[in-house]
This record gives sequence, structure tokens and C-alpha cells, in this order.
Amino acid sequence: MSKLEIIERQLETNPLVFISNRVERYDIDGIRQEEQGLLIHAVTFYVAPQFVIYSASELNQFSSNLFLDLPPTEIFSSEERSGRQLCFGQMRFIETIAQQIRSRMLIIPDKQFQNLSGIEEYKIISYSPEDMIRMIYILVYPHKDIVLWVGNQAEGKLDDGLSSRIDEFYRGTLVPSAGVDITALRTYVQKTG
Repeated sequence: MSKLEIIERQLETNPLVFISNRVERYDIDGIRQEEQGLLIHAVTFYVAPQFVIYSASELNQFSSNLFLDLPPTEIFSSEERSGRQLCFGQMRFIETIAQQIRSRMLIIPDKQFQNLSGIEEYKIISYSPEDMIRMIYILVYPHKDIVLWVGNQAEGKLDDGLSSRIDEFYRGTLVPSAGVDITALRTYVQKTG
């Protein structure tokens, strides 16, 4: 079973998790080169707890309990800044899903050089294998409305009712995909239930 299948199953069967969106990008020629290989498949899950979280330590604890049997490749922890801003973290999993082997063929039509070098006219000089990888991002937000808004933005979907509530909530605070003012979050939850 792939890491993606394990992650998807664990998120879907966890009653404490609300999954807003799953966004995928494919490019067999590569989305970008990473240290671990050529990224050809990126999957991002936008999730939140079924309850509201108001602190970075609680958000990090929630995130760390999502995948007990599958440690992430990288963790970027949520953090609080200036005692009032909650900045969101993420988890990243990387798995090799294919291997590309590139070969280089040297074509030497010059007979004199062939005789000197002992190389035939067509000779494969080298093979270079390269892993093709999938990155799975788990973005955890503290509230369902925030994760819905950010996830829908990532997919290009807009919900006018949710957008207007979130816009009012975020007026004067951080960008929704990066963080939130904790006091504004408490006020928002009190107003919306």
C-alpha cells in the first residue's frame, strides 16, 4: 500500500478530522526537481479538527497524532508569534513512485576514430537513474471555515457566503493561508457558533 493510500485512509476514518479539499497536480515531465528526485505528483490535503483549536501547541499535538505509524518526511510546526498570531504549519511525506532511466548514446560515424578508440559506431555510454517522487502535503488549520476557504481558494472555487464571513474575520489580520489572529478567531467562533 502506498503512503498516499495509508494517509488517505487514516484521514477519512479519523472521526476527529474534517477534510475540506484534496488538490492534486500531475506532470510526468516533472513539476520541479527536488533533492529526493523529480516531483511528478503532488497531493495536498486541507484538513481541520472537528473542534476549534486556539494554540500552536494544541494544533501541533493534533497534527502529530494524525499518523502515528507513518512518520512525515518533514514537519513545519505551527507557531504563535507575539502571543496573538497563530501561524499554521504543515507535514510533508515523500515517496518514490517510479524511476526514470536516461541513457546517452554516442554516435561516431568516423571510422578512423572508431579504429583508434575501439568504440563501435553506436555505443551507449551511460545510464543515469532518477527517482520520480510524489509529495503529500497535510495542511492543518484550526477551524473548519478557514480550511474550507483556503482549500476552495486552492481549487479556484468561491463560496460567497463563506468568503464574506472569512473576509470580515480576516480584516486586519494575517493572510488566511498563513495564519490567524487568535482573538479574532475566538470572536469569529462566538459569532458564528
